[in-house]
Amino acid sequence: MPKQRKWTWEETLVAFRLYCQTSFGKLHQHNPDIIELAARINRNSSLSFHLIRRRSSITERIYS
Repeated sequence: MPKQRKWTWEETLVAFRLYCQTSFGKLHQHNPDIIELAARINRNSSLSFHLIRRRSSITERIYS
């Protein structure tokens, strides 16, 4: 199994911006906006799960 690539700060910020603009009910792997962003940053559509899982740590880092 290939080693998982770590998220860059820039990728995290772009993903967090999409998270803030998307209602919670639309944060899923079939959302066209998530699919498009995942393709642009060379990630799969599990991006939505990454956003939900990391939202508190991202918010803390942005506002600290």
